Amino acid sequence: LHSDKETYLPGETIWFKAYILADDQPTATSTNLYADLLNDKGAIIQHKTMPILSATADSYFILPDTITSNHFVIRAYTTWMLNFDTAFIYHKAITVIDNNKTAPAPTEKPTVSLQFFAEGGNLVSGLYNYVAFKATQSNGLPYNFTAAIKNSKGQLVDSIASIHNGMGMLKLTPEANEAYTAEWKDNKGEYRRTPLPAAQLQGIILHTEQVKNDLYYLINASSNADNLQTLNVLATINQKPVYQAALKMNATATNQKLSTKDFPTGILQLTVFDKNNQPLAERIVFINNNNYSFATTVNIKEKGIAKRAKNTIEIEIPDTLSCNLSLAVYDADLEQQQTNRNIYTDLLLQGDLKGFVYNAGWYFNDTATNAKQYLDLVMQTNGWRRYNWDKIIAGQMPSIIYPRDNYLNIYGKAVDNKQQGAAAEMINLILQTKDSAKQWYMPVTNKEGIFTQSGLIFYDTATIFYKLNNSKNKSVGVGISNTYNGLATINLANKIPAYLQNTSIQELTNNYTRTFITELKIKNPGFEQKAKVLNEVVVKSSAGWHNWKNDPLLKMDEKYTNMFRGIGANSYAVDVMHDAMASAKFDIYNYMMGKVPFLRVKYLDGDKSFGEIILYVNESEVDNDYLKTINLESIAYIKYIPKVAWKLGFPPAICVYLKKGDDWKEGIKNIPGNLSKTKIAGYSPIKEFYSPDYSVPGSKQANIDLRTTLYWQPYILTNKINTKNTVSFYNNDITTKLKIVLEGINEEGKLIYIEKIIE
Repeated sequence: LHSDKETYLPGETIWFKAYILADDQPTATSTNLYADLLNDKGAIIQHKTMPILSATADSYFILPDTITSNHFVIRAYTTWMLNFDTAFIYHKAITVIDNNKTAPAPTEKPTVSLQFFAEGGNLVSGLYNYVAFKATQSNGLPYNFTAAIKNSKGQLVDSIASIHNGMGMLKLTPEANEAYTAEWKDNKGEYRRTPLPAAQLQGIILHTEQVKNDLYYLINASSNADNLQTLNVLATINQKPVYQAALKMNATATNQKLSTKDFPTGILQLTVFDKNNQPLAERIVFINNNNYSFATTVNIKEKGIAKRAKNTIEIEIPDTLSCNLSLAVYDADLEQQQTNRNIYTDLLLQGDLKGFVYNAGWYFNDTATNAKQYLDLVMQTNGWRRYNWDKIIAGQMPSIIYPRDNYLNIYGKAVDNKQQGAAAEMINLILQTKDSAKQWYMPVTNKEGIFTQSGLIFYDTATIFYKLNNSKNKSVGVGISNTYNGLATINLANKIPAYLQNTSIQELTNNYTRTFITELKIKNPGFEQKAKVLNEVVVKSSAGWHNWKNDPLLKMDEKYTNMFRGIGANSYAVDVMHDAMASAKFDIYNYMMGKVPFLRVKYLDGDKSFGEIILYVNESEVDNDYLKTINLESIAYIKYIPKVAWKLGFPPAICVYLKKGDDWKEGIKNIPGNLSKTKIAGYSPIKEFYSPDYSVPGSKQANIDLRTTLYWQPYILTNKINTKNTVSFYNNDITTKLKIVLEGINEEGKLIYIEKIIE
């Protein structure tokens, strides 16, 4: 989740964009995203629903004007995620500065806990064990310490010291029936004793080492018991098997290696089973082949840190793949403490662990010393078992409570005068959204009389007009559910993860922060929330396109298209709305066959499609299942482009444009009889980020400008044709140091994160 900044003031807007992967690819699994703003007690302050388009979604939260805590959390999830371990639901901490309070007084020191983690899962007596350890304060920060390891007789066995963020490694050969304890002092100077895990008499240990592009693993067994004669080893990344081996244990040890050079970057889980497929040991390892990002440059073309000065940024991606980015620019000095989380850490590391990784971004820093070694300590100190192998071996798969979704739905039923379902009845549906745009659908009832129109995208609320389509049975009635729209009603526990519950970030008390808060509160409260819809960007037709005046087809093209504007020599444009013969065609497939030479319709199991053709509706890419839901009466204009330059292989594309505004009036007149109507809820309302344009004459005499976020653009799109994007924005009245953060993904699931400072 990319938010516009890390630190906020009460009453400000949290703008955010979500990136969703399934495995290591942009998701095609879910279509709806849910997000909650939680307070420090886990209670939901606001709830948002969003459509997932091209594996991304965006929305906003408005923070309360008055707060009782400076700690909030954003929780985000899809319903498909809820079918599995909810520990992997996404959470992100948000810090809010209370402008009604002075700097907080020093509080009691946080408590410290020390944990030990045997590599592979268990200590085994008589074998050489690797034991990682981690000391953490209750506020989420690490604690560096030293300790003495003693046996049950109080004899010193070894000494340990943390080497990175409270973590370190102990190497120990435990004796049978012996207990070990770490003696250390906490941050209050108090004497503490922490027992090590008890050693098992029988079992195996699993040790791994990474050397260049190979992963070596050593298995040592305490005996040559029958169930240990044959071992099965399985490795997975992104829940996909990447390695499997059956090992014959001729002795009590074996050393193997596997090549990881072709693996995606991410967490590899290595599990060892006995010959009866019972899990014995498990280890997670981070594989970093540096293949997770794509080349991107951010060039500052014009710098302006003076009052209301102009800044211009150029973003360039020299790639043929489509890329989807988000850009935030905010006041760097307002930032209290960097969480050092970004798209790399969240999708490659933190998202596949149950625990919290402190300063996660450091491990992806090219200049970090010993990052690989210390990241392996992170792996060993986040010991857990993702899979319940006993259930998997027994064939007990997770219960799928939430099926895959398909955006928003209209749900209804047709019944006769005996309240029995009326089958095979065609229903006229007109969906009118808040902006008065309309779409026309004609679903057919099933044998129970139920009909569903899925795959819809609209915001706030919509009015549904409906009636039977000239049914001969006058006793049939139609009803529409106004409480069901395809979105799930989720009752998650009012709880945030333990590692976020006690996180306390100290406020900076520098004069700048206090001055900024005072200015915002007294001189111009609520400035940032004065949002407005930006004017529509109109791209004029280029040379080489049709440009003769009063051409009806050109008028349709100018009225309906934006990105795909223009009628080229090899493209085909069809004015469906003014085609008198369109009503004689059953659907878009039959209609287009006679309009474009060589265009063919494919039939598979009764379904129609145009084959390997890219499909767009209102210039948003859709699949064939979505195209099938669109009634021909709702289409105004269609374009066929023989070669799409921004897609791999240059495939053809069909661009469909739905009627809007007054274009619907004639169509509605042709529907006989009266229409019933009802309202249903859509996705959470949206708004544009407000970015003032101080180049307009007289604009610099406006009220004082104290925006903390200078620019937020959730969608910057590039492709083979459009490799560069240039954005401009203006500084406020007080900021002298700007921070730029760019994040995004491409169509192959590669990631990018760039931050820069303007000062």
